[in-house]
Amino acid sequence: MEENRNLETRIDIQSDYKSILKFGFGLTAFFFFVAVCMFILLGILYFDNEPFSSITYFGASIFFFIVGRNYMSNTFYKEYIILNNEKIKVVYKSLGKLIENEFELKKVKYIKFVDTENFTNHPLDSATMDYTGFGASEKELQKIISDGTIEIATTETKLRFGKDIPSWEAEKVIDEINNYRNKANR
Repeated sequence: MEENRNLETRIDIQSDYKSILKFGFGLTAFFFFVAVCMFILLGILYFDNEPFSSITYFGASIFFFIVGRNYMSNTFYKEYIILNNEKIKVVYKSLGKLIENEFELKKVKYIKFVDTENFTNHPLDSATMDYTGFGASEKELQKIISDGTIEIATTETKLRFGKDIPSWEAEKVIDEINNYRNKANR
């Protein structure tokens, strides 16, 4: 009996985010969206009397909307990999956002665990106690902008994915990909 060589396999990447962290991101996003509504309302109210202030309020609402959208997308994101005999597809899915990156299996140079990025501490962060809150805010922003803990590279591109997953989960994903590559090369 001949084996079907065109089957696809899906590998879900499990994030290590705690539910309290997701709740915190969602709550923060909610407050940012409330601020967006308030700045838009202020912009409309002051449009006739103070047009420059009105434009400033509209600009602030755009800024708060972008930041709130980033918090919301971090609350509901999912990552997974789809493998077939020719390609690896890394998919990032969030609210209203879908990013797919494809790599040919033959062109992949390596897939490895790279750990988390080493960000610098905020200059006003204190070693004993964070009186100002800048240290906690900096760590929160670093969690939002981090790229991931698994790196895949070809001769043309590199991609980091697997955002905030522990090393054992990353190694499991890498082993599954390598096993699939070995089967495809036979």
